[in-house]
Amino acid sequence: MTYTIRELSKDMISIAYDRQGTRALQRLIEYAHTDDQRKVIITAFNVPEQVLKLMFDSHGCYVITAMLENMPIDDVKFIFDVAVLYCEKLASDQHGLCVLKKCVSLTSPKEKLPHNITSRTQDKKLEESTRTKEHNRLAERILHYAGVFVNNQFGNYLIQNLLDVATVDCMGKLHLKFQSHYCEYSGQKFSSNVVEKFLRKASEAIKEDIVNEIIDAPDFLLTPGLFRQLCYSECTSKRLKKPSLPTHGENRSLHRKFNEK
Repeated sequence: MTYTIRELSKDMISIAYDRQGTRALQRLIEYAHTDDQRKVIITAFNVPEQVLKLMFDSHGCYVITAMLENMPIDDVKFIFDVAVLYCEKLASDQHGLCVLKKCVSLTSPKEKLPHNITSRTQDKKLEESTRTKEHNRLAERILHYAGVFVNNQFGNYLIQNLLDVATVDCMGKLHLKFQSHYCEYSGQKFSSNVVEKFLRKASEAIKEDIVNEIIDAPDFLLTPGLFRQLCYSECTSKRLKKPSLPTHGENRSLHRKFNEK
């Protein structure tokens, strides 16, 4: 196995672009269990310009994700460096998006370390710490461009992916980014998907903020898509369907606001 990896190392990048070669290379990465084997592969790919090109390629992007899935974070930090640096461009590309989503989900603090990673790292606590650090670094970059991504045909999926694994702090920062724009976003093709995700994943307090902002809009119930967005929120769906029914608890104010309309 080690001999095969060494023999192929000088051609690995070109193999990654090939339709059949990419599959063989992904399997080779999956079975590279020793430090020496991984070191040869990492050395072959650790060229930022080539990594970026592979991320944009329909075959190469899967080799990059294979390394992310099967190697400790310290080994593939160079991939995260490229992902963070070129986040805006990658998020606007179908294949670049695939890599970014994998970077976000695999390093999420909410996700357990995969077995194939835990078996290849000496210090699990250090691995978890590094993963969290890389996740936060990429999340901050996504937050920076959130206003651009939210209505992009590919970028909106990256925001949704981040919402799936977001910490309370990250969710709050995204909410602040989008405040005063929810009504606008709810009526647009791609950004409306992000609003739907917010209404499914956010805390009750954030959901209430979003619903209040939308209901306060002058064209409430007339803006395309708004009714559907609101129905995704548990705190408003019953009120929208049967606004005359009494309500209790923290959503009383929403019920009253809806009736005022």
